[in-house]
Amino acid sequence: MSASQTTLIDELEVAVASKAIGDRADMMRRITNLFASGSTEFTGEQVALFDEIMSRLIDQIEQSARATLSQYLITNSNAPVNTLRKLALDDSIEVAGKLLSECERLDEVTLLAGAQTKSQDHLLAISRRPHISESVTDVLVERGNKQVAMSTAGNLGARLSDRGYSILVRRSESDDGLARRIWSRPDVPRQHLLTLFSLASVAVRREFTAANPRRACLIEEMVRKASDQVQADARERSAEYRATYARLQELHHRGGRAGAGTRSHRSNSSTRKIDWPLMGDHKGHFASGDDRKGAPRALH
Repeated sequence: MSASQTTLIDELEVAVASKAIGDRADMMRRITNLFASGSTEFTGEQVALFDEIMSRLIDQIEQSARATLSQYLITNSNAPVNTLRKLALDDSIEVAGKLLSECERLDEVTLLAGAQTKSQDHLLAISRRPHISESVTDVLVERGNKQVAMSTAGNLGARLSDRGYSILVRRSESDDGLARRIWSRPDVPRQHLLTLFSLASVAVRREFTAANPRRACLIEEMVRKASDQVQADARERSAEYRATYARLQELHHRGGRAGAGTRSHRSNSSTRKIDWPLMGDHKGHFASGDDRKGAPRALH
């Protein structure tokens, strides 16, 4: 830096220590002008010094001064990152809005923080960025109001995850405008198109068909195949059931016949006359084997 630039940096301490907001705002204007005069030529170390200075002053200047600084830094390719982050997460949408929508130097961490914690106006601004990652759009479609959901769904530069599509399609069940916006996207996975189509009213389905006949035919074919598969599965399960029932019935009848035979056998046994061995003489001993007519032989 030149001697005049060094002198200006030295004046920072005096400006920060001052209780007059006007002095601090004037210092911010001078620092901003100095940065603008050579931002493309500053080294990384010099940019970091500006970043520290501006970050310290941001919290101590009025909203209009912050908005002016924000407006200048939007397109600056060497803008200090910490200063950008503070401005982008400013509670005032007048300060943060255009940065969130247009500044390419904002990192994903900053965008996620804004989407997770800031107002619906901040979310709407983020939803208008030329490119948005899936992790950010997940938050936008879940936290965002109707306007944010519509803006995100209509932004073809906004990448949507499977979860993001699930949330949007579910929300579209009570929002025909959102359903139309989702249908217009070229990258909707088939399973979500099928759900979207099935949830839509008859009138909206007609609009889908008119807007994209080829896609509508594809979905109708998917519905037909799914229906055919369900019916085929039902028939198969029905056939299996009938076959299983028939086998059980057959086993039952066989068991009944076997049981009947057993009962008959038992009945005959109970009424059969039993021929007991002949008893011995009056002395009380059994007759010998030779004396028993037809007596069975012993098993060996």
